[in-house]
Amino acid sequence: MEFKILRLLMASPGRVFTKKQIYEAVWEDTYIVDDNNIMVYINRLREKLGTRKEESYIQTIRGLGYKIVP
Repeated sequence: MEFKILRLLMASPGRVFTKKQIYEAVWEDTYIVDDNNIMVYINRLREKLGTRKEESYIQTIRGLGYKIVP
């Protein structure tokens, strides 16, 4: 799942993806995913990229979603 999320974000740098958009693009079945699941995957990606939240390539846009910055 992490790779799919990263691929989605990297396909459109700077674009904000809502949690719903991430869910629809990444989860191929009708499995119910709550917001916490997406947040956990985003945090794992940040750890693997070796960055803290404040310095991360993946930014949280409060009330909207997530984006990756080049």
